[in-house]
Amino acid sequence: MSVAAFNITVNSPANVAFLIPNLYSLKLMVVPLWGMYANMTAQLISQISSHFIIHYHRRMIADALGEAYGGGRLDIDSCDDVEDDANKDEVFKQSPETKTRKDRPHHFGALCNHRFDRDGVKKGNNLYVHNYINHVLIIFALIFVAFTVWGCVSTSFSLEVLGIVGLLVESGQDFNDAVFEYSVFDIVNLLSSQSKLLGKAGETVGLGVLSSVLVLSVIIVPIIQMALLLRRWFMPLSRKSQTQSFVILEILDAWQYIEVYILSVVVAAWQLGGVSEFLINDLCDSLEDTFASLAYYGIISDEDAQCFRVNARVEGSLWVLLTAAIILGIINHFISRAASQQERDENIKSNDEQDLKSKDLYCSSDDCSVDKSFDGDFYYDKKRNELLSLIKPVSCLFTDYYRWFLYKSESPPDNLLEVGMGLPIDECSEAFTNSSFEKSDTVEVSMSTHRSDSTCNTPLI
Repeated sequence: MSVAAFNITVNSPANVAFLIPNLYSLKLMVVPLWGMYANMTAQLISQISSHFIIHYHRRMIADALGEAYGGGRLDIDSCDDVEDDANKDEVFKQSPETKTRKDRPHHFGALCNHRFDRDGVKKGNNLYVHNYINHVLIIFALIFVAFTVWGCVSTSFSLEVLGIVGLLVESGQDFNDAVFEYSVFDIVNLLSSQSKLLGKAGETVGLGVLSSVLVLSVIIVPIIQMALLLRRWFMPLSRKSQTQSFVILEILDAWQYIEVYILSVVVAAWQLGGVSEFLINDLCDSLEDTFASLAYYGIISDEDAQCFRVNARVEGSLWVLLTAAIILGIINHFISRAASQQERDENIKSNDEQDLKSKDLYCSSDDCSVDKSFDGDFYYDKKRNELLSLIKPVSCLFTDYYRWFLYKSESPPDNLLEVGMGLPIDECSEAFTNSSFEKSDTVEVSMSTHRSDSTCNTPLI
């Protein structure tokens, strides 16, 4: 914003008869030097390198912990896919169809049709998103796009030049007020014209990159982010597509700077007047009495009784852009939380079964053969500590943040078409009817609404 604030042109009056036309022309501008370009380059390198660091950090952790951490999301083979001796005496007997499910790509249904589970005593009481939420999301997405374009095209802030410099500027434009209005595209045009005026390769590259970052981060990236969020909400995705969507949205969220632009304009409007006075007015101390006399006799106004000052004012379009940023933030949080809980619901059943097989809350067969009368307090203290270590704080889920947007239903709603990999409910019923299952001494009916890798989410008996 300082580039726009101190970009001032003083031309000779055109309608004064005794002056030669185009007698003088002065151009005042702020020229960025290598210090600013080095700072900008360092920030770009830091931003880009952070994505690579986060990516490889996740891959290392997922490689070590496997599916329990999220190896499936990162397309890393976990230990769950490796058969061992413990799987031979599993309780649940699989049908011939379910034995081939591991070879199928895991698919996630559309978020708008997902059955959200809950924790605690309410576990198993599925919640569904109200139908009107889908219409609200589309309407707010359109409002966001319209407000973003409006806020970038219309005037975001205005600058008024005061003092003797301001009077000289007014004299060169038929004595109209020295007020200049700027939008995002006006700033880009200003930077482009300044690079052409300087005519240096370094200035052309530096200001060109600065203009490109401004347009990308304030206009293009937020609109792309909104489009991908809607895709994530309305479309069923494969695991690979969900992984790509997660990574791309995370990168786009790091590169959208609507809030940064708004904050910079507000802070500049607050501090620019004092900074501009400090730059030049200290050189005009000897003229203070002259300025006071001119203001006393009404020749100049009190605001112009100084050498130079620039006042900045925030215009209404900036608040339109702020509204767009708030809409984007709310929709991003809403859909991201829903996607996180969907993945949690997908993995929670298999993780629970694995925990039941790998952890005995009381004692294993070997431990039970030990004489626990010996140092019994130590044994039970040890078991107590093990039980306490299993207690984990409950994190807030999508169903906790947005409970008022959800409703409880004992049966799937009529318009719920996406099940498992996206097949209609009647096809799932047919697949369940035609399925054959082996009998087992242990019978358990699964009432979970968890979507698995199977074609249909049917109860196993």
